[in-house]
Amino acid sequence: FALCAAMYLSSPTPERFVVWNCRYVLDGAGGQPQDFQLWVLGMFRAMAAVVPMLACEGFAAAQYEVCTGAAIPAVPRTARYSAQPWAPRSPGRIVLLRSRVWGRLPGLYIRSVLDLLRAEQGSSLSLESPGDNSGWYTYADLARYTAAVLLPNDATMYAFAEAYAMALPIAVPALKMLYRLHRSVPFGFMVHDFARLPGAHTLAVEPFWDAQKPNVTNFLTWMQQTDFYTWPGAAKFDSFSQLLLWGAGTDSLERQAQEMAAWHRQQCERAEAQFRALR
Repeated sequence: FALCAAMYLSSPTPERFVVWNCRYVLDGAGGQPQDFQLWVLGMFRAMAAVVPMLACEGFAAAQYEVCTGAAIPAVPRTARYSAQPWAPRSPGRIVLLRSRVWGRLPGLYIRSVLDLLRAEQGSSLSLESPGDNSGWYTYADLARYTAAVLLPNDATMYAFAEAYAMALPIAVPALKMLYRLHRSVPFGFMVHDFARLPGAHTLAVEPFWDAQKPNVTNFLTWMQQTDFYTWPGAAKFDSFSQLLLWGAGTDSLERQAQEMAAWHRQQCERAEAQFRALR
């Protein structure tokens, strides 16, 4: 992005385009010296004068505004590329998203706890992760599962929007449970702090925090505004026992899928309207 932006600013072209999801560009620059961070932010501000800059959701838009002083709209992710119709092949098969969480030591420990609870409750649920097969799942593979469980290891994740595109019933930890979990799981590529341009905005609670330190105010303030906790349809669990009961509820999963599909249609209409307005 940095190279393309520099080329465009030095020799603008007549073609119209937008920069969507621009907040993600800051992730790689966050580990660089502050002078480089400021240079990237300066390019963002210069680009915003001639090219529409968009964020994928409200949290990313807030971070961009804090760093640059410029407000940008959030266009929801619709993940239409993953729109395989939900068609579970057999009951009780739950897919664990994402494999990078479940394949590491904290995730393996949580899976062992779930296995013990399943044995105690006599549950027939099967908990599976793409990492179990040393490979990747296609969207068609995911659509065959009964439901999905996502342990968010960041403030914004495409896997969540993709589940909505498929109407694949999904569950995430309740907010306070996620706070307890995230202290022991690699968390938060999107929440790293960043440099500020002169004139940038300040907020009472900024959308950045150190995931390895006490940060309950920042975490709860901003995570409750993310897609995980504002999109209707996603189930929330306060305990792993509650999670297993949710996964066994066939009728409730059907209703959840319908609610997610209806919300996804609304999101598609909203995104299309926003993109049309840019023409």
